[in-house]
Amino acid sequence: MYRSKKETKQHLMYSTTTLIILSTMLGGMVYQLYKTHTTTTISSQPTSLPTIKQPLIKKIHQAPIALKEKTLIEHVFDESYKYSVDPYIVLAVIKEESEWLVDAKNGDCVGLMQVNKIIHESRRTELKLKTIDAPKDNITLGIHYISELQKKNKGIILTLMKYNMNHKDAESKYNKGETTYYARKVINTADDYRRGVLEYGERTERTKK
Repeated sequence: MYRSKKETKQHLMYSTTTLIILSTMLGGMVYQLYKTHTTTTISSQPTSLPTIKQPLIKKIHQAPIALKEKTLIEHVFDESYKYSVDPYIVLAVIKEESEWLVDAKNGDCVGLMQVNKIIHESRRTELKLKTIDAPKDNITLGIHYISELQKKNKGIILTLMKYNMNHKDAESKYNKGETTYYARKVINTADDYRRGVLEYGERTERTKK
């Protein structure tokens, strides 16, 4: 069928307009379908996220069985603040001394903080604790001992050296400008805990003495 130029132009305009209308309608239908699907998907999710606890009990469910009670970790913080000791240092001492094993034993040294049963019996009596190897009592004894060493010594390095070895030997090394692997490791581990690099209760290779 022959069309004049004017008719052809009008026909093209009509077709273009029709395509635009159809495209708009189709786009609207697609949007409605997307919106409905999105709303359904979102509404099927929990209405609220779990409350994130404070760092001291972070992922505690992944810790060894003995640490599944968050109260043990909280005890570290409570006693540390009570005796003015850095709680992260205490956590690091526990890790390096016992790798978080509550029944760890090395000669006369027992528990999480490897407290010497003979040397610190008088300390247990002074603090009116029932036993040395029970987890909470062991932590309290270890923290009390660190607090005492802090008050008598020149800094955390010497304090940690004396916590781990003979006091005279530690003093001699320190006065020569020497430190120990143990003291350096504890400080580094404490920093890892502080920054969240390590989780409480996480075990790694045993500390080299």
